[in-house]
Amino acid sequence: MPSSHHPVLPLAASLVLLLAAQQPWGPWLVLALVPLALAAGAGADLRCLLRRTRWLLLSLVAVFALGTPGSVWWPPLGMWVTREGLELALEHGARLVAVLAVVAMLLARTPAQTLAAGLLTLFAPLARLGAPVERAVARLVLVLRAIDAAPARTGAAGVAGTWRLSLASLAGAGLPDDALPGNVLEIPRQTLTAGERGLLALLGAVALALAANLIGGAA
Repeated sequence: MPSSHHPVLPLAASLVLLLAAQQPWGPWLVLALVPLALAAGAGADLRCLLRRTRWLLLSLVAVFALGTPGSVWWPPLGMWVTREGLELALEHGARLVAVLAVVAMLLARTPAQTLAAGLLTLFAPLARLGAPVERAVARLVLVLRAIDAAPARTGAAGVAGTWRLSLASLAGAGLPDDALPGNVLEIPRQTLTAGERGLLALLGAVALALAANLIGGAA
């Protein structure tokens, strides 16, 4: 069923959540975002994203747990694992899971073409400056279509095939004729109401404040 609100609003809300997850208190958001994703019907998408990023998660934990100096966590392991390393591993692992939960909710409730319509609105200022926004968004939709149309495969060969298909979509070459269903790409246009403009401005202000806090903390 089509959504009654403008598709740029879920995008803007997701951006706010992604920026919030990077704040010092961001890792705690995982305790709210994962249950929220499950309640929103995005459980399957979240499980899929977690499965695809499992090696990244494991690498993240290993790098911080084994590579951070500090006090010994468990003496029988020697200096290999430190308390400080485990804390950093849990912190950054929680941030990544929180980000995946946000992405899962967005993908589960927003079809590719609706997502494209939101992106066109969100990046409209760049388009006015001459950036090829429409072409970039169209490429994104083609990539999503190609991945959805690709036959399901397991193992390393399946993962490699999916990445090759995605890269070929971005390059616009090397795709089979049936990989991109349909010859016409239609992106729906929807006008923002006054209330939606106000909500978008509020979300933008929150996003700018969160981004400024991140930049200030890093300086």
